[in-house]
Amino acid sequence: PERLYLMVTKPVKSAEYLITEDIKLNNTASADWYQKSNLNSWYEASSGAFEANVDSGKKDGTLARISGLYRKEVSENCALIPILGSNAHIRNLRITDAFLSGTYDSEINVLSGSSIAGITAKVSGNRSLIEGCIVEESVTLKGAWSAGGIVAVVPGQIAVRNCAFRGKYDKTGGRNAMGGIVCGDWGTTQIESCYTVGTFLNYKLDATFGHIYNCYS
Repeated sequence: PERLYLMVTKPVKSAEYLITEDIKLNNTASADWYQKSNLNSWYEASSGAFEANVDSGKKDGTLARISGLYRKEVSENCALIPILGSNAHIRNLRITDAFLSGTYDSEINVLSGSSIAGITAKVSGNRSLIEGCIVEESVTLKGAWSAGGIVAVVPGQIAVRNCAFRGKYDKTGGRNAMGGIVCGDWGTTQIESCYTVGTFLNYKLDATFGHIYNCYS
């Protein structure tokens, strides 16, 4: 867990990271694990960007499994990788047993609140790729201004390929803005060969710069 946290919070630009074994961030043995005390809270960010490559390096060829991702009352951007920059490639990761809850206050500002997602909350850069990643049914996203199964918001440029979201979205305390693959796009997004279970592929995809190919929900 410590190496994963260091990779996300202090990445080396253009580095190649291989996750060679499953990583457990919290003890998720009980069904109500996320309601217990003394849990390890994950990282949220308002600035900075991850500009490196991540892939599964497990010897058996399976996806690297990351479980126990947890944070409550997110006020900024929170996901496995909170903010994705330019030329970053994230491949072959599986997110299980996760709980992220965000904040949103419509009385303050319609654009006020947090973004949460399974893989990355915000894409700020260009020419990045997320491929072959799965967010499982044991993952819950709750509330927030924007929630995405794979990606929450895209002011930059991203391609998402061969990904799946099977998790749950609880709109309590949120804006009811949820996309199973990508929630909101005002940059350039391509979604290809992806699927979701129980939710829409996307909440808002720019008709000029966003494209969806060979996907189903």
